[in-house]
Amino acid sequence: MKQFVILGEVASKKNNKEIAYKYLKGGKKIPFLRCSDRYNKWHASALEQLLFQKQGAYYEKAKLIIKFYYGTLRDKDVDNGTSSVFDTLVKAGILKDDNWKVAGRYFVDSDYDKSNPRVEIKIYDLDEKLTIEF
Repeated sequence: MKQFVILGEVASKKNNKEIAYKYLKGGKKIPFLRCSDRYNKWHASALEQLLFQKQGAYYEKAKLIIKFYYGTLRDKDVDNGTSSVFDTLVKAGILKDDNWKVAGRYFVDSDYDKSNPRVEIKIYDLDEKLTIEF
């Protein structure tokens, strides 16, 4: 089992999109969606933190426990944060992919910690025993 901690409030990749424009020759303007600066900033920080903690960790198939500690009591969709975390684990080279064949077994929990928002991730090999405490 390997544990990772990403400090800060997780930004949702799905809900942090903004309209940007691509300009073509002739002055034609084409709109497209891109990730917001908020998400990009969180993703860069999370990636840096994971790479620092990685120490050779790489999983082709894994079970995960992901626990979010939110800094506010606002309603948040847990699945959006989970998606952001999975994408960052793949980008850091810790998970081979985030599809069901690689990371199809995971448990998500959440709590409130105003002074220290973060996400804690425990990754297990498929054959390791997984203990979940409530």
